[in-house]
Amino acid sequence: MSLTDILSAEAIENAVKDCQAPDSFSYKKFFQLCGLTQKTPQEVKDVFRILDDDNSGFIEESELKFFLQRFVPGARTLTEKETKSLISAADDDSDGRIGVEGKISLTSPIIIFLLFFALKTHDCFLVPLILCKQLSSISLLLEENLVSPKW
Repeated sequence: MSLTDILSAEAIENAVKDCQAPDSFSYKKFFQLCGLTQKTPQEVKDVFRILDDDNSGFIEESELKFFLQRFVPGARTLTEKETKSLISAADDDSDGRIGVEGKISLTSPIIIFLLFFALKTHDCFLVPLILCKQLSSISLLLEENLVSPKW
């Protein structure tokens, strides 16, 4: 399976072009531009597995440096600042990797999109998990227009 089996090649190209300049990468904007926010939780997990270059079940900091190149060969590498920013947003247990194991954070890119789909589809499985976390984070996500529930 490749990323273009899940995301359109045009959307991927536009997302990568948007962050060509060093230190211009924003994971929230990138995921929106490449179309990941419109995908099902299973498709998000499939993208995660593709990005997990060594199939360890985690995306390590060393893999994140080449994050954009996994989308478009020849794309630039993430700067150390961008890599650290992405890791810090998704790695609450400070082990230097992103995965489904360990602490789950509402600021994690994966959880942001799972929250989006839980609210969009009224998925009763994810909502209690999310509500057990910081409720103020849900308000923050709504304010940032990352999710638009239909209530």
